[in-house]
Amino acid sequence: MQTSTIVLFLYGLAGVAIEPLPIALSALSLAIFLGIETLVAPDPLIPLSVLGSRAVLLSCLAQLCFMATRWTVLFYAPVFALAVRGLAPAAAGSVLVPTNAGFAAGGVLAGLLHVRRPGSFWAASLAALALYAFTLLALAAAGTRGAAWPAYLGVLAANGLCAGAGVTYTLAHLLHRTPAADHFVAASLLATFRGFAGSFGAAIGGGGFARDLAARLARGFEGLDGGEAGEARQEMVRRLVASPSLVFRGNLTAAEREVAIGGYEGALWALYRAAALLGVLVLLVQAGTGWSRPEPKTEAADEEGGTGEPFLGRDEE
Repeated sequence: MQTSTIVLFLYGLAGVAIEPLPIALSALSLAIFLGIETLVAPDPLIPLSVLGSRAVLLSCLAQLCFMATRWTVLFYAPVFALAVRGLAPAAAGSVLVPTNAGFAAGGVLAGLLHVRRPGSFWAASLAALALYAFTLLALAAAGTRGAAWPAYLGVLAANGLCAGAGVTYTLAHLLHRTPAADHFVAASLLATFRGFAGSFGAAIGGGGFARDLAARLARGFEGLDGGEAGEARQEMVRRLVASPSLVFRGNLTAAEREVAIGGYEGALWALYRAAALLGVLVLLVQAGTGWSRPEPKTEAADEEGGTGEPFLGRDEE
């Protein structure tokens, strides 16, 4: 049921045109799943104590959107290098090295220098997510032909650094906000939503990008042809949307290449602006998780669930 919900939802949003029927069916599938989990299943996949936790639900939703924007960066940074800067495919893929190195460094540094105790990391999580959203805006500004290439790579590295720190802080804060007996389930659920994010970022972001790019290319070629878009032009638009490397390696005329570069430049600008707006939503959702530790469970609950010790260690007296 969970798989059907995700597949139907992504199918409805991933294409060149939005399909309302699969989206409606995905909502119905989700409602059936939640009804079975809460009303029918004697041993639900997700314990009701976790399913009804505001901190867990908001953390998972925030992580889904947060990592979806992160995967958008990973998918479309090489596209910018191919279609706008004209790099070779191998060189275009190498632009991910700075951002992946920053991601690793951000997570390690946050854990090594700061997450050295149990407790709330609410403010640190929000700071990391706010800086991350700012780097998405910076990517939109730096993703032009006239911007300095080192500046673009630097913004990519900063984006990865903030994303890595955000991943570490949000996990530590989720463990602070959930009872010790639920730590393993909550952490697994958070990891599951992070895993879904790649599909969401590729399908939803890719579908929106393809629709915007196709519209921009069609308008540009109509301007070249005096307002008429023949079958040959429509085929060219389809090929350019499917393969960004054709911008510089597809035997286009100088005027056609200028239209293609402008189309990719504008579509990527719109994509990163939308991702930055989603980053602001992530910030607000994460803020709603709260910062106080939950009330300790009773002895009876401890006998059923666990020892009552926090996953990160005992609080200092």
